[in-house]
Amino acid sequence: MAEHPAYPVGLRLSGRRVVVLGGGQVAQRRLPALIAAGADVLLVSPAATASVEAMADAGELSWLRRPYQDGDLADAWYALIATSDHDANTRASAEAERARVWCVRADDADAATAWTPATGHSEGVTVAVLTTRASGRDPRHTAAVRDAVVEGLRDGTLVAPHHRTRTPGVALVGGGPGDPDLITVRGRRLLAEADVVIADRLGPRDLLAELPPHVEVIDAAKIPYGRSMAQEAINNALIEHAKQGKSVVRLKGGDPYVFGRGMEEVIALTEAGIPCTVVPGISSSVSVPGAAGIPVTHRGVAHEFTVVSGHVAPDDPRSLVDWASLAKLTGTLVILMGVDKIGRIAETLVAHGKSPDTPVALVQEGTTAAQRRVDATLATVAGTVRAQDVRPPAVIVVGPVVTVGPAPPPDGTLSHRTRTRQQLPVAELITVDDPADPRLHDYTGLTDVELRRRREPAEGLFIAEGEKVIRRAAEAGYEMRSMLLSAKWADALRDVLDTLDAPVYVVAPDLAEEVTGYHVHRGALASMRRKPLPAAADLLATARRVAVMEAVNDHTNIGAIFRSAAALGMDAVLLSPDCADPLYRRSVKVSMGAVFSVPYARLDTWPQGLDAVREAGFALLALTPDAQARSLDETAPHRMERVALMLGAEGDGLSRRALAAADTWVRIPMSHGVDSLNVGAAAAVAFYAVTAGRPEA
Repeated sequence: MAEHPAYPVGLRLSGRRVVVLGGGQVAQRRLPALIAAGADVLLVSPAATASVEAMADAGELSWLRRPYQDGDLADAWYALIATSDHDANTRASAEAERARVWCVRADDADAATAWTPATGHSEGVTVAVLTTRASGRDPRHTAAVRDAVVEGLRDGTLVAPHHRTRTPGVALVGGGPGDPDLITVRGRRLLAEADVVIADRLGPRDLLAELPPHVEVIDAAKIPYGRSMAQEAINNALIEHAKQGKSVVRLKGGDPYVFGRGMEEVIALTEAGIPCTVVPGISSSVSVPGAAGIPVTHRGVAHEFTVVSGHVAPDDPRSLVDWASLAKLTGTLVILMGVDKIGRIAETLVAHGKSPDTPVALVQEGTTAAQRRVDATLATVAGTVRAQDVRPPAVIVVGPVVTVGPAPPPDGTLSHRTRTRQQLPVAELITVDDPADPRLHDYTGLTDVELRRRREPAEGLFIAEGEKVIRRAAEAGYEMRSMLLSAKWADALRDVLDTLDAPVYVVAPDLAEEVTGYHVHRGALASMRRKPLPAAADLLATARRVAVMEAVNDHTNIGAIFRSAAALGMDAVLLSPDCADPLYRRSVKVSMGAVFSVPYARLDTWPQGLDAVREAGFALLALTPDAQARSLDETAPHRMERVALMLGAEGDGLSRRALAAADTWVRIPMSHGVDSLNVGAAAAVAFYAVTAGRPEA
């Protein structure tokens, strides 16, 4: 039988019960929209991601911390089933069918009675796209259709002119460096809504050809040394058209506030009582050098860049630029509107100490089809400009970054000469398109907690997720076995890749999700080699403030405790034999890499191993909410010479044996009837109390 199409409908869920089974990545993606819809959300899951936990902590949903049980869908209007237990999912969907509750199943769309569309929003319009089983329910196709529609709504191409909403007053829109594709989405939409457009010569003029015939286009014609419309006349034109009730766009090149006289126009409009909106644009000062292969900063070469206008010569009394100070800077100097004055500018920089051999690049008509790059030095740039007939608009870059990238083509279209460039090591990027490729073995089944708990220590690896955590693992000296990333993250991690002696596998985002079992929203994973753990005695020999954890098995709590330990200056962490692995992916991610900066060791026995801590001169303080405990304020642990603070698991706390082994029980003083805190929060408070001062002599 042919499949009937789904019936599209919007649900009014405000105040109505919605049950979500599972607290993983699927729930994390779906919950914000349900909460925004005002739904009474009940989450049923023994564990959840850090983001989902934050929603629960903020009171945005209710949370039953246990697996699904029959009857959990009672009183529900809608259910989202997204656990890793197929049998539980099947039982829950059967309950939904009996109770006539619309049910979405993340693991089996064919067994669901509802599907979640790919959604997007623009100016009060919600776009929802569903595909059928016949089309393969390809999420990439669905997302592509959604994105195309939303983009059309945002840039105005999908809305008929007589339906366009109008933005009252004047919009100062930065058009970017010249390529019409580099204007912002908002700027393009405002152009599509305009009645009048007053455009600069340096704006993306190709966009004007797309405007409907009824739009009046006024050329401000601000051409250097040519026919120009005085700034006062431009201000008057803006005010006049706006007072007629028209929607006016002032289209500028680059950004309105970077040598664009944008503030002059804002002041004039404000004084005339005209509403004014300013839409930033991509400045040519950064984008044009980039388009010509020149970074304005580069690791080990330039850590700063300065942008100046060169339309006034250095010896002109009207100049506000301190050229003498600029000559002393070691970073990059970007000069706009300086082609005609470049000879005098170069002479001034050299006269104040800049080497005449300093590289210079001029990029004419940047980001357009007519782009041309000409290279020189401060000593030769004046003659080069004349010989190569370089004309405005051109961006001038001065500094060693000019020589960093690959050499320009030797055909003269980008440079009048070739040269030997600084060659940088580049890691080999290996594209993989088969999820079963054995080279991706380290990254398979990342959502299977039990499997990874056994496998990672046995194979001597752990997974670092996200740019910041990967960097911190590398800085801490962990050796990288391999990296898995999507193509767009290669540039962000280029400095890491350049020093990497390991394979880098580039995969599509959907393939990464298929391999790992979840959406890798941070874009990059690295398989790192574990280091041997130090002996507890070695850590105790030099430490003064130590955290001791007993049976803390929640990876989120482990990560949070390590992060607080690092932030608040704890010297080391000791773990009981049954504590969770600090290098498990969730722990590492929640700690933001702090597990790499705080040394830790495992005690071989428990609680007998605490004897060695006491013998090393540490006072053992057991953190407990028990009323018999002394308050931290009274105990004043920051005055003690050596302190080992003992922490138990969430809910259970320290065991009786651990409490019996302690020297002193301590508690956090609380008010308003609160008698306990989450172990992560409690650890942070206690760590502060332990490290807040120095021991008295």
